[in-house]
Amino acid sequence: MSDLQVEYRLSRFPDHDIMSVEAVAKIFLEETDDFVEVATASGYMFKTTDGLRWTDVLEDLDAISSSVLQIGSRLADRFGDEYVEGGLILDHLKTKTEYRNRGIGTAFVNQLIEDMTYLGIELIGLIPGYHDHPSKEQNKLNTRLIAFYKRLGFELLKSQKRCESPVMGRRVETFLLGDELF
Repeated sequence: MSDLQVEYRLSRFPDHDIMSVEAVAKIFLEETDDFVEVATASGYMFKTTDGLRWTDVLEDLDAISSSVLQIGSRLADRFGDEYVEGGLILDHLKTKTEYRNRGIGTAFVNQLIEDMTYLGIELIGLIPGYHDHPSKEQNKLNTRLIAFYKRLGFELLKSQKRCESPVMGRRVETFLLGDELF
């Protein structure tokens, strides 16, 4: 979707090596001659460079929320032995109902991934859907969301605990231009 525009707002947590990230996807509508918001995402970006270890990152994530810590812990379990520049934990991603099933969600996630690679982010993690006592309708949506993220290269990250929400993660490629990471 070539007419998708994504705007970002970043803010750093004081005394932590984490930034909150808010993203808004917009498309141009000819009938209104303006951009309209079609999807939103929010989460937390962390870097594991400059002497930071996964334990430091997890300590910072614990200060935010238990679900963010759960996603970070699963990323660390799956990718923690490898050198990782940084990661993004999405705790919200939603396409407005009237714009669903038009490829906007796919384009939005793909644009997020591409933009994060330019910032040196190598891992993205999320909890797909509703998982605190979901209804039958929410369970159907969860199944669809897991399939959606799998099509975009995410994998289910295993947990030792049966009661935890499913977490999905993905390694993304970073771009090296000359000696600089983009």
